[in-house]
Amino acid sequence: VALAATGVDAPAVRGAVAGGVTLSAYWFGWPHRALGTAAVAAVAMALVATGVPRLRRRQRRWLSRAGGAVGLGAGIAVLLALFAALRARPDLELGRSAARAGLADARAGRASEAAEQLRAAQRSFASARTDLDAWWARPALAVPLVARQERALRTLARTGAEVSAAGVRVADLSSSDTLRLSGGQAPVELIRALQRPAADALAALSVAVGRLAAARSPWLVSPVAHRVDDLARRVRRGRDGAAAVDMAARVAPALLGDGGPRRYFLAIQSPAELRGSGGFIGNFGQISADQGRIHLDRIGRAMDLNNGGDPASRRLDAPPDYLGRYARFDPQLLWQNVTMSPDFPTVARVIEGLYPQSGGVPVDGVVAVDPYGLAGLLRAVGPVRVPDWPEPITSDNAPRILLFDQYLKLSGQARIDFLGKVTEAAWQRLVTGPASVAGLARELAPAVADKHVILASGHADEEAVFQQLHAAGAMPPVDGDFLGVVTQNAVANKIDWFLRRSIADQVRVDPATGHVDATARITLANQAPAGGLPPIVIENPLVPPLPPGTNKSYVSVYSPWQLTGATIDAASGLVKITLSAPDGALTLSGITGLTFITGDGTADSVMTFTGTLTDVNTALDGLIFAPTPASFASIFSVPSPTYCRYSLLHEGQRIGTSAVYPQ
Repeated sequence: VALAATGVDAPAVRGAVAGGVTLSAYWFGWPHRALGTAAVAAVAMALVATGVPRLRRRQRRWLSRAGGAVGLGAGIAVLLALFAALRARPDLELGRSAARAGLADARAGRASEAAEQLRAAQRSFASARTDLDAWWARPALAVPLVARQERALRTLARTGAEVSAAGVRVADLSSSDTLRLSGGQAPVELIRALQRPAADALAALSVAVGRLAAARSPWLVSPVAHRVDDLARRVRRGRDGAAAVDMAARVAPALLGDGGPRRYFLAIQSPAELRGSGGFIGNFGQISADQGRIHLDRIGRAMDLNNGGDPASRRLDAPPDYLGRYARFDPQLLWQNVTMSPDFPTVARVIEGLYPQSGGVPVDGVVAVDPYGLAGLLRAVGPVRVPDWPEPITSDNAPRILLFDQYLKLSGQARIDFLGKVTEAAWQRLVTGPASVAGLARELAPAVADKHVILASGHADEEAVFQQLHAAGAMPPVDGDFLGVVTQNAVANKIDWFLRRSIADQVRVDPATGHVDATARITLANQAPAGGLPPIVIENPLVPPLPPGTNKSYVSVYSPWQLTGATIDAASGLVKITLSAPDGALTLSGITGLTFITGDGTADSVMTFTGTLTDVNTALDGLIFAPTPASFASIFSVPSPTYCRYSLLHEGQRIGTSAVYPQ
């Protein structure tokens, strides 16, 4: 309309409309940036070529003078903006470098170092912001393409300064010398004081993520775009860390008994005898917390729980899937089998129900730790000594000593109590030593990530935090493809120290139909010798016993896909196989050459048979699994659809299994 009013004829107006359409197409997702830019340039030239020659001479003269004035002003504005950017660049680079180092220190739990680096970043970003916000640099904001670069740089400086300032407040509190255990007293007041700065830091980082996303544009020049993307990526990671600090600060006071006394069951697991959630419970403890004062009230053996209370009257309170899979192993009578589920929240609920029936008291949650988790604790608190061991137990030697060496050098009651004594010594070092909260978080974080330290709470809000922090040891909900493999010791020895496991999962997806075809190869290599070690390590109590050095394991495979076949690669001669599917029935493709001990190979939930390797693999090729209607409903208390579970019990020196799961 404006062009027509000044005398430009219809072709020029059509050119302007075409230009507007082209620009809109670019901004709303033109598929190829280069093509869109070329089209914009072509339309702009067409506008000039078709419109300007049709103006009257006076109008062209006026347009020329106005354009010259605008061009001169724009040129000056661009030069001033460039000067501001050059002045700000060293500070921006120093700020980025210090912020990177500070965020890395914060993620690693080095609070003092993080505070120092973030304070330096705040100063550098603030200095850069002063240059970029100068009044003489602002006219460039009226120059379209230059304005994009100017705004992005100002966003970098502003965001960097605000995020660094928020991080400094959290890091200063976290690095406080008083934020540590002292004589068994946790600094509840300081932790509570951390809540507001932690929430502010999370809010600042969340705002920064949105601000940096808005600053991103296809018109940014490469150096600016790279810096925006780099800071955005690091801020997102910092936001995740801040969210963890915020959640921990909110629930920690209650966990420490600030709102009333708390009790927790301590499950000391040993993966030398594998179970679904890590290892069998060899020893246990009871922790109390009241107004921040924590105490290890009791340490004992699993046998104490087996014999405690009235075993005959115990009731196993567990979800239906746990009962269907593991009730046959009598976990209410044998605490060593309580941890057979790979879903630790389920295990924790079982423990909370059984402990008061086994001579204990009601508890508010469960903490599980294994020798690798104890090694992480020893990295934070230092080595310990126990009377029955000749050398200090350190973070480096703890796993081997606790999982293997103790069975060679100790026997009788000394060996039975050894894991508990080491745990008790580490606890005493924790509550009386110099470790800070930040140091503990730094050293235990890898153990938590690898499920060597697992936390569960009977309070829903606290359990939700553990889930979000990936500290709950939960089987994850399935959304699409998934493969889970769990092995469990079936003969009550410590031979799993010698077990090496590997998994290869080959998945093929037809993009046209969405059909999924997957082949998983699961290799279990038993490296145990046939002799020369104590019976508790390589022998077994079966009647008749298996040869020394034999590993007998339950192998469970979890997948959302239908099982259509499996093969076994084992030693020559007869092999003995047990297949179980608690969520349905299994049918072999044939039974030629097989001798059945349990079941008959047709629609069995459990079957045990022997045969040659060739006959076994022929029967497994085309194995059919028919799930029960409830098998996809609520396994491990996660949203459906979820897992089908296929179990294999095999006896041998080496197992290699392949299973095919098409959708």
